[in-house]
Amino acid sequence: MEGYAVVANDGHHMGRVDRLADGSIVVEHGTLHHRFAVPHELAHVDEDAKVVHLTVAKELLHDAPKVHGDAIDKAAVAGYHGYEE
Repeated sequence: MEGYAVVANDGHHMGRVDRLADGSIVVEHGTLHHRFAVPHELAHVDEDAKVVHLTVAKELLHDAPKVHGDAIDKAAVAGYHGYEE
């Protein structure tokens, strides 16, 4: 799934899949390559089109917990998206 395009539920292109880690999809976006994580449960993968469709709107993703380096704050990602850790 690495490199697949990521699209929010409102049709906005959000970037590309950087990697899968700790039950989350790490998305890289922007010219500065910022990364954020989304729980895998909020994604639908279209293998044929190589696209990940999220059930989250673009506006919510802008404030999602950022990923720095290899570490993902699972509790922050789960809490932000309404899942209990």
